[in-house]
Amino acid sequence: MIHRWRSLAVGVCCIVVLFCSLSSAKTPITWWMHWQGPDEAWVKEWAVQFAKENPDIGLAVETQVANPNEKMIVTVSAGVGPDISYVVDTRIGNWAELGLTLPLDRYFNTLPNRGDFLPDVLEAMTYDGALQALPFMVWPWGVLCNRTVFAEAGMTEPPKDWDEMLTAARRLTRVGSDGTIERWGWRTWRNAQWTLAFVETLLRQLGTTLLEEKDVRATLHGADGIRAMEYLGELWQIGDMHRGQAANDVALVDGKGGMFYAWSGANWQELIKVRPDVAESDMLGFSRYPGPVEGRDNLNFMAANLMIVSSSKRPDEAWRVIEAFVEPRNLKGYLLERGMLPVRRSLFSDPDLQRSPLTKEMMSRLYSPLMMLGIKHKRSSDFQTPAGTELMKGLDGTIAIPEALMRAEHVINVELTR
Repeated sequence: MIHRWRSLAVGVCCIVVLFCSLSSAKTPITWWMHWQGPDEAWVKEWAVQFAKENPDIGLAVETQVANPNEKMIVTVSAGVGPDISYVVDTRIGNWAELGLTLPLDRYFNTLPNRGDFLPDVLEAMTYDGALQALPFMVWPWGVLCNRTVFAEAGMTEPPKDWDEMLTAARRLTRVGSDGTIERWGWRTWRNAQWTLAFVETLLRQLGTTLLEEKDVRATLHGADGIRAMEYLGELWQIGDMHRGQAANDVALVDGKGGMFYAWSGANWQELIKVRPDVAESDMLGFSRYPGPVEGRDNLNFMAANLMIVSSSKRPDEAWRVIEAFVEPRNLKGYLLERGMLPVRRSLFSDPDLQRSPLTKEMMSRLYSPLMMLGIKHKRSSDFQTPAGTELMKGLDGTIAIPEALMRAEHVINVELTR
């Protein structure tokens, strides 16, 4: 009898030890993060603090020096992908189409403060009717101007419509005695991807689009397409863009330019490294793209997002990590390191994030309508460069604008049939 009780006691102790061991085991969560500066150290330190506050989760943050597109596909197919991954907005559509993303609606809808997120940015991360990734920071694309150059030209306000933009571009331009442009009034990027994005932005201002998310054919060659391209083409000629010229924000700060169309707020930190004197100056202004008429303005943006990978075996724990990271107090710490703008409206008035007159002004422009830079279509990365290249030929004047539109439309539709 004593021996039997001893055996039972030993068995109970083993069960207790096993239970304690299981209850103290950490659920492993792997997070692939994309690094672009000092934010790497901050996130890894945050992960240590998260582990202290959530002892049941073992969070491993792994460095990815670039968006790991092919690596993601291979690892998910093998069932060994990460649980969480950083992803830019331009990749979300492709990854959703490939089945790499886990829809987040059932998690996001439980957030008590979900109305704090910029709705247009959330909409841009929604594909097939489901939220595919949660944004945590944005950078706007708008019009950067030199207020000193504006004042020299007798101007105090940015243009409010297309006609005013054309007038301002001419007025700000200064031509030397030999016919060369000493100061450009308007310039932008010479880049095929951005050109297609600019045309889409103008089409949206006209109340249309070249391609919706579910469309299987694009529409570019029409009255709206011609009107948008003729307007952009006129600006292109004023800025001498047809000669291969392009915008440069340092040149604009130096007074060699007036307006940089489609300047990215992501370049602000790099700009002040070159010209630290402008950090606290109010010389630079930032405005939205003026529409064909006043009140039809809009603004582009790009966003950084976190997604739960579809092959994750621990999506509930992965969401706990994302939810904690996007809390305002944590996002503020990250953004102070990263230098971008918040996607949560409650942080716009934070004095620490309003670190310069320009960042404060950029945040003041982040209101609807906001448009993801580019085209919200799952195949956009397949056609944006060749289609944009055809449009640039029309802007440069090597082919007629209607022909450029027809060629770009054909390029897109051929790609969509594949």
